[in-house]
Order: sequence, then C-alpha cells, then structure tokens
Amino acid sequence: MTETTDVSASERQMLSTIYDAFNTGDLDTVLAEMTDDVQWARAFKGGFVEGQTAVKEYWIEQGKDISAHNEPLSYCRDDEARICVEVHQVVRDTKGDVVAEANVGHRMTMSDGKIQKFEVLDLPFA
Repeated sequence: MTETTDVSASERQMLSTIYDAFNTGDLDTVLAEMTDDVQWARAFKGGFVEGQTAVKEYWIEQGKDISAHNEPLSYCRDDEARICVEVHQVVRDTKGDVVAEANVGHRMTMSDGKIQKFEVLDLPFA
C-alpha cells in the first residue's frame, strides 16, 4: 500500500479496519464509524441511501446478489480535504464466480472523525 503524508496514520488505520470489517461481513463495526445521517453511494444501482439503518439494509439487500471484497491500495486527500482511497475490488456472484474486478475510487467526507458521505469515483481521481 502507498503511504501518504496528507492522510494521518490514525485515519489510515481506521479506514483499514473498516475495509477489513466490511470484507468479513462485520457491518456493525463499519456502521460505528459513520455519522447517524451518513450518505452512502448505491454503487451498483445509483444514487445514495441516507442514515445508518438505510445503509445496513442496502448492504443486506446487495448481499443477496453479490459480495464485494475491497482492498485499499493508496490514500490521498482532494482539494476539499476529503479522503480518497484507490481500492482493488473483486465482486462475486452468489456462486462465487467473479463478475467484476477493477481498481475503483472511494471518496469519503469526514465529520468529527466519522464518515459523513461515501462516494464511488472513476480513477484517476479528479
């Protein structure tokens, strides 16, 4: 993983913990790192869901069709101090077959150390 100087070690550790928890299905650990009114991108359907309950329901619904494994590769900040993460993503169907594999961009707006907004972006980051 590429280390950056503009994303602190504690932020990188928190995000690494979140990605690990998501990959193992520990959704409550991920939700604990979000604001109550979080806006979360519906990556495969478009738009956003709002609030922790809606995010969890979205993940449960999505999990009926696919599972995604996200491995962070590098972190940076954009001009508005949002954290951007380049992620290697592997998406599998319910049989375990790979349906998509690519590097994607995730951008997080933070508020008081928690994720307030999560977006999926094309790479390279603008």
